[in-house]
Amino acid sequence: MRSALAGARALKQAMKDPESFVMRSARMYSSGTACYPYRSKNSFGGYVLGRALIDPDGNLRAEEASDAGLGVHWAAWCPDDRGTEVVQALRDRGAI
Repeated sequence: MRSALAGARALKQAMKDPESFVMRSARMYSSGTACYPYRSKNSFGGYVLGRALIDPDGNLRAEEASDAGLGVHWAAWCPDDRGTEVVQALRDRGAI
């Protein structure tokens, strides 16, 4: 849970407009990976969808929906609905 908490805080602070950041879900997996779909404002003031993950080595990787960089890693480390949903715990701890 610590890696998910640290990753969520780092991701929010990396946003151009951290106050616009909305995390829709946060899942933890037995591998230690945490996966986060989110939305936030871009430089033009429009909202964009994105996704980020903390990989098994603790590295934060993020992309906007229009990017293709996380595709392979997301498919391997973030299998849909197999992890434990922790978004409410992150909210309760003030990370998002």
